Amino acid sequence: MKAIKFFAITAMAAAMFTSCSNEDELSQSNYPSDNIIRITAGVNNAKTRADESAGTPLKNPLSLTVVNKNAPKYTYVNQVFSKDENEVWRCPETLLWQNSETPVDILAFAPAVDNNPFANVYDNETRKFSGFSYSVAANQSTKSDNNDLLYYYAPNFKPGESLKDGKLSIKMNHAFCMIDINVTLGTEFNVSGVPTASPITEVTLGGTKITADVNATSTSNIVTASETASAKDITATKGDFDTPADNDKEKSCISHFSCITVPQNVAANTFKVSLKTAGKQYEWTSKDAVTLESGYRYTLELSMGNDVVLLKGEKITATPWGNGEGGSLETD
Repeated sequence: MKAIKFFAITAMAAAMFTSCSNEDELSQSNYPSDNIIRITAGVNNAKTRADESAGTPLKNPLSLTVVNKNAPKYTYVNQVFSKDENEVWRCPETLLWQNSETPVDILAFAPAVDNNPFANVYDNETRKFSGFSYSVAANQSTKSDNNDLLYYYAPNFKPGESLKDGKLSIKMNHAFCMIDINVTLGTEFNVSGVPTASPITEVTLGGTKITADVNATSTSNIVTASETASAKDITATKGDFDTPADNDKEKSCISHFSCITVPQNVAANTFKVSLKTAGKQYEWTSKDAVTLESGYRYTLELSMGNDVVLLKGEKITATPWGNGEGGSLETD
């Protein structure tokens, strides 16, 4: 009987040892044996400004900061990663994890363009993160990825627990917000026939500031409109022009525009959209205050005709800049 008990205990101990060993191996298999920091990057369940297809991996260079408070030797500030010809993210310098267990704070931004503002996001002397100023362009008639600031922040990151296939998986979020402006044209624009191109030559968004203070490590407001900046008009990007499938002159055409702006609170009678055609200028102004939040996509459905522009549905709809549901900004 004693022999049977002994063998049973031995078998149980062996099973427990095997289980622990398997867990350790699983953890270690997720951690690179050479300690090199490798990455993958994309936008968090969202759409980039330049590429409207959901789930598209990030293409532009990014700035990566890794802070090891226990061993400054393994702290790296504003290291730029870019994709090579094989779609693999590379950094000119070799960056190392100290080990699989030591936690680090990770901060990343994109796009990392020339003279990027991310160089001083961490001070090695004070050992503190710091914010920076970032602006969207006033003229967005031509698309530019630079307007779509993306960020990622992961404090107390343990490589051995959180790496995926040995790599740091960076999921970026939109720091700013997008405004979609859809203009339904009155049928009076079809008098000479359904137009093949939009009669609207320019759309501007007025009343918003275009410069923001950014602090991605903040627990409250990651992005705030600059207190010293003044509001500036933004020229929107022209999108699609939808015409009736049957060229029916009794049906309306729809012209689409969009722009990116800074999250902020806009006072009543300040947030406005101006539409310019060859011979006239139309304008709609919100009589109520408007709140724009980071990471949201807002849609204004306007109708234009008879010398006036009206907001359809009496509200501005708002959804997360990507998948999911959002609320709306009531304007009545």
